[in-house]
Amino acid sequence: KGTVIKKCKVWDDRIPEPVPGNLFLSRGDLFVGGTWGYAGLEPYEVSLAALDSLGIREQLLRRAMISHALGNYVEALDSLKKVLASTSDEAARESLRAELLLVAQEAAASTKDTKFIRRVLEEPDLLPTRAHRTAFVLRSAEILGKESHEDAARLYRELAAEPSAGDLVVSPEGAYVDVQVYASDALRELIVTGRVKTSPGEEEKVTAWIEGAFGAENPVARLSTIALRYSHVPAASAASAHLVRLAEEAKDFAAAANHLERMLADDPSLGGIVNPSVVNHLDDA
Repeated sequence: KGTVIKKCKVWDDRIPEPVPGNLFLSRGDLFVGGTWGYAGLEPYEVSLAALDSLGIREQLLRRAMISHALGNYVEALDSLKKVLASTSDEAARESLRAELLLVAQEAAASTKDTKFIRRVLEEPDLLPTRAHRTAFVLRSAEILGKESHEDAARLYRELAAEPSAGDLVVSPEGAYVDVQVYASDALRELIVTGRVKTSPGEEEKVTAWIEGAFGAENPVARLSTIALRYSHVPAASAASAHLVRLAEEAKDFAAAANHLERMLADDPSLGGIVNPSVVNHLDDA
């Protein structure tokens, strides 16, 4: 077994992809050979020097590919955007957008640069739809969360605060998720582990929403929304407590137990206040 030191992308229509074959060294140069034939692998600098012999579009495409491989993400994005602006075929435009997003996501992971991520978020060509934008924010927040907790929390809070009708997007784990629920869960994890602090403004806002829920047409639905989509705010535990009480009054003890279990899971500090045996009592009822 060997170790992967570096990956390269083959950009030649004559070579099938993924590239089958073997690498070998001959007189100081690298070659790849397979059933399709043989090809030499030249350094990026040699490829760049030969770009002037190509047409403008092909120059930009290859410059973007080489810049991407060298980690020059801004240059790669600029070249791809120029190609996209001159492309009218919608299928080709979608392919270029996918390439743009791939470069942007890799740049976010590699640089962990919040300013770069902000620049991407402001580019309509990179993120043409709300779903594209949200998925990119979730992925960027996950990346930043490993080192820059405050920056990750800021992105999650933006998503949690956006008006939503239960939008579903693909999470970094590949599952369809409710945007606000996912962002709130991620924020709660950062808060309960002490990596970021709660926001006093959010506490006041959620408290006011809970007080106003009882004047709504469906208080249970309003309180459930608060409990689920603002679980990162400690004040939201009051919404779950009200849901427990309302379910008990309706003699729906299974629902009361579910609300109580979620309240304990969302706010570990309540573990010493609410005895878990209460949940068992509700289950028995």
